Amino acid sequence: MRNRFLYIKNNKRKIHPISYLFFSAFFLLIFITWIVFIQPSTALDDKIADWMTTLVTDQRTSIMRVITFMGNFEFLLPAYFILIGLLLYFKQNRSAWRVAAIAISGLGLKLLLKELFHRVRPDHPMIQGITNFSFPSGHALMSVTFYGLLIWLAIRKIEKKSSRVLVILFLSIIIFTIGLSRIYLRVHYTTDVIAGFCIGACWVCFCLWVTQKIDKHSIVTADTGNVAEEVDPKASINQE
Repeated sequence: MRNRFLYIKNNKRKIHPISYLFFSAFFLLIFITWIVFIQPSTALDDKIADWMTTLVTDQRTSIMRVITFMGNFEFLLPAYFILIGLLLYFKQNRSAWRVAAIAISGLGLKLLLKELFHRVRPDHPMIQGITNFSFPSGHALMSVTFYGLLIWLAIRKIEKKSSRVLVILFLSIIIFTIGLSRIYLRVHYTTDVIAGFCIGACWVCFCLWVTQKIDKHSIVTADTGNVAEEVDPKASINQE
């Protein structure tokens, strides 16, 4: 009886790390939405904006413009095509269609949310010509989507732990600095960027979960079909 109890205890269903990430990002997003739209408070945005102003130099501005370009649509679109092409070349078809689905849906989600929230951008931006709304940060959302997918691929494909950790750390720094560049360049509030990070993380986690379910269903269906093909001839022999 004791051994049986230990067996049941040790086989409890564990919560997947993606679930922790999803719910952490989701509840943080609720908090940010609350302080921005429901009980408006600009204290966090104002303090960080004032601090960023003290850091502005010509050299830093040039660096931030390069970093922010890594979250631009003009950069991410060809990057997605290259990534999908590489996955297809190495016969990773399921990963390729996942990346394509998340990329397209993530872009649509960004456009939808900006029109939904209608938050005006900060005054005196350091980049001119931006006409859409501020919340959430599209650069933050799309950088989490793209570089987050690279992190997911690194976790799955890189076997050596030290190399995997370095790649994940490098990609995480890129995501963070892209968000930081948007605040520095005064094209987004801090809460815009945090919301973009949260929405991007939630969306990637949700899409990976959905596509995994679809893959499992497809595998089960295929296996069922194969079993049926193997059983049918025997059934016909028995009938004869």
